[in-house]
Amino acid sequence: MGKIYYTDRLILKELDELNGKIVLDYNIRNKEFFQKYEPKRHDVFYTLSYQKSQLKMDRKFSEI
Repeated sequence: MGKIYYTDRLILKELDELNGKIVLDYNIRNKEFFQKYEPKRHDVFYTLSYQKSQLKMDRKFSEI
């Protein structure tokens, strides 16, 4: 787990690839809702390996 940021109304946690399953489940559960507001996603987006690689890349960029 990465950094954790606290405010009066929010706790924001940086996630890593160990959280891939949680992120994947979130995206699958909310797929229909997100389709209204986000670009069309390819099927690979809804795979665990893709979510893990995205989290790993996000983590890498946050360290720059």
